[in-house]
Amino acid sequence: VILLSGSRLGVVGGLVTLMAYIFIWAWRQRRKDKRNPFWTGIVACYPLIFGAAVASTFFVGRIRARVWGTGSAQFSTQSRLEQYHLGIPKILSHPWGYGIGQAGNALGFVDAAGFGTIDTYYLWIALEYGIIGFLVYYGMILFAVYTAGKPVLSPQPLNSENALLIPIAVALLNF
Repeated sequence: VILLSGSRLGVVGGLVTLMAYIFIWAWRQRRKDKRNPFWTGIVACYPLIFGAAVASTFFVGRIRARVWGTGSAQFSTQSRLEQYHLGIPKILSHPWGYGIGQAGNALGFVDAAGFGTIDTYYLWIALEYGIIGFLVYYGMILFAVYTAGKPVLSPQPLNSENALLIPIAVALLNF
């Protein structure tokens, strides 16, 4: 679905998922068998592996086009930048937010077809809930990632439903 829709953010999520699962798998295997040099090598080289994956988004043509785009979506990127330029002063002038369902009215941005839109979730959350609401909202997500990730990276085996913490932690990390 990601490839059919051309969603650049979906490709980024797929890459983050792949990189997270590689690290989690190698970490858990290394915790089980510290004598195996393969898993130790993957964990030790993970910063290089991750760096190579990020670098590939800049230097490998097909990956660069899927992640960063080919310029055909420049209008969308410019639209997002304009929304940030309009929204940040409004957030600073009303740090407590504008209220649920009021972000679009507060921003006042309309696209070429005349529809009000906010193309970035971060701006939407900050406009509706304010700075404190933004910090609480994303703080809860980071806390959930930490809470789910702690047992994932522990040496104890994850049995039955506890094994679901791995995809939950990765999904929350993607979010």
